[in-house]
Amino acid sequence: MKKSNLGVSVGFIGALAYLAAFVNSFVGLLLIVGYVLLREENIWLRKNVLKAMVLYIGFLLLGIAVRLIPNFFSLLNTFLSIFHFNFVSAVFTGIFGTLMKLLSYCAKLLYLALGVMALTQRTIAFAPLDKFIDKLVNLEN
Repeated sequence: MKKSNLGVSVGFIGALAYLAAFVNSFVGLLLIVGYVLLREENIWLRKNVLKAMVLYIGFLLLGIAVRLIPNFFSLLNTFLSIFHFNFVSAVFTGIFGTLMKLLSYCAKLLYLALGVMALTQRTIAFAPLDKFIDKLVNLEN
């Protein structure tokens, strides 16, 4: 296994990045990504810590969007109450609350699977995401 400048395997550092995403540690993930981009030359490691960061930000933005939908329905319900028309927004809140839990579980499982695979320097391929990360890595050089 290839070693990093710290003396540990690059797979271990990749797994740490996914672990930071798993426990929702944005600062920890940011520190790992910053270190790798500044000090490490291993392309596999750079791509994987960037994948962890992009996935983390993607799930964060998706969660924000899902949380905004019930607020929109609540606002719409408030507006329509002027015309004495009400619909139950609690149903929408419950549905989207369940959707948020499902999204969170999927993200956790993905981070866990990617972290375990990173220990052996493997990854799960996501074609559009990998192309985007390849562009990011090539911009740095």
